[in-house]
Amino acid sequence: MENERLKKVLDSQLKRQEQLKHFEEEKVRNLQQIRDHKKEKLKMNQERIFNNKMAQMRRLKNLSQMINKKQKKATIYRNSSNLVDEKQRRDALRTQRLQRNLKIQKQKQMDLKMKVLEKEKMGEYRLAKSRHDKAKAKKVLSELLWMKNRDRNHSNSLVGLLTQRRHTRHRSLHTFATPSNS
Repeated sequence: MENERLKKVLDSQLKRQEQLKHFEEEKVRNLQQIRDHKKEKLKMNQERIFNNKMAQMRRLKNLSQMINKKQKKATIYRNSSNLVDEKQRRDALRTQRLQRNLKIQKQKQMDLKMKVLEKEKMGEYRLAKSRHDKAKAKKVLSELLWMKNRDRNHSNSLVGLLTQRRHTRHRSLHTFATPSNS
């Protein structure tokens, strides 16, 4: 009986020792994997740093070449008498562009105001129609049509600005409708 108990205790101790041994082996394996992973990471970082340095050197080289080219161009330009003409031409183009953009912005604001007015007139027209006021409806409708025609034919409209040549060529064909005062 006691032998059996001793045998059980010994078996359990052996199992425990095997488990501990297995656990230690697993621990050693994990540590080795961690070391290998760290070495790999370090190697990759070193490669990345090296590649970055090489790329930086290439960029610096390209930049210095570009600067040298620009300096050569600048000296050639400085020696030519066209520099003043070129600067004046660029300034003139810039002011022309700014004026055109300003004109377009103003026209956009005007178009927005006209749209708001059209909506108001449309509301008035619907109101007059709902009240069966034919005279008022007719007057508002004629004003609305005049506004639409004016917007379509006006030389300062956005379309006119963007296609000025076409508009100036056929200016005589445009008829400007005026609202009736009745």
